[in-house]
Amino acid sequence: MPSESTPVEVDTAVALVQHGGSPVDEMQRERLAGEWFRWLSEDDALRRRLATLSPREREVLELLANGHTVSDIVNDIRIAETTVRSHIKSIRRKLEVSSQLAAVAALHRLGGGSLIAFDRPRTLLPSPGRSRD
Repeated sequence: MPSESTPVEVDTAVALVQHGGSPVDEMQRERLAGEWFRWLSEDDALRRRLATLSPREREVLELLANGHTVSDIVNDIRIAETTVRSHIKSIRRKLEVSSQLAAVAALHRLGGGSLIAFDRPRTLLPSPGRSRD
């Protein structure tokens, strides 16, 4: 319910739910479910793209996600700045993003600064139209 709902609207919704109803009409429910499945599909596609990163690219992306600068990364893993920048360019291409910040945001969208859990797509609910059995 919207935060602007009046106490009467909240009471009405609670009573409706108590009697087996839903405060969300069918059209809203379908729209929300569609958005949820679109979000899951986008997440799965992003997970597949993250899985294409090389071990070194993963390391560089994790360091960027944890706030390291290019200079920090050069010093931390002892590779040339041009190599770090080459890895970042490759990360951006593989993740299909236009900036280093967008690459970090993509990782954070999936919940973290680590790529360990992103090797395989996951789906929380079945696709629309599929049985849950």
